[in-house]
Amino acid sequence: CLAWTTTAPVIAQQPKAEVSVLLGWSIADGVSGADYITSEGIFNRVDPKDSFKWGLMGGALLGDEGNAEVGFMWQQAMSKMEVGGTTTKEIGDWTINSYHGYFGYNFFESDARVRPYLFGGLGATSFGSVDYSTSLRSGTINSESQFSTTWGVGVKVLSYVKSDSLTC
Repeated sequence: CLAWTTTAPVIAQQPKAEVSVLLGWSIADGVSGADYITSEGIFNRVDPKDSFKWGLMGGALLGDEGNAEVGFMWQQAMSKMEVGGTTTKEIGDWTINSYHGYFGYNFFESDARVRPYLFGGLGATSFGSVDYSTSLRSGTINSESQFSTTWGVGVKVLSYVKSDSLTC
């Protein structure tokens, strides 16, 4: 009850910022290049495998209605590196982190419990190193960071408490 009482006056006002936990599925795509011929097949693609993705985002709500939002987002996918061509093979575990500043738009009224939103942003994606072992060799592919964009849609489920609903 004490925590609710001390935080309610701030939360009961029009929210000016939001912090969100992101949960979703990453549909990933890689790069293609020249054919590489091995005893296991012909390979010409490197891709991250589609995987579960999670992250955190925090943003400042702009204007009286709080529909526009500017903020920062961090996301992580625990994926696998795949090579493809005549066959597909998993090479090793691959952690992919992204860091983006974003602009978003929230639909419906600011006090609605469920708010659809869309966003777009600019930043960087860090592809972690991959330890691999094949029938021909083993080693490590070094990590690398690249400029990237992010685009998405989602639904926010708000979980704040209004002061007129508090009881002790």
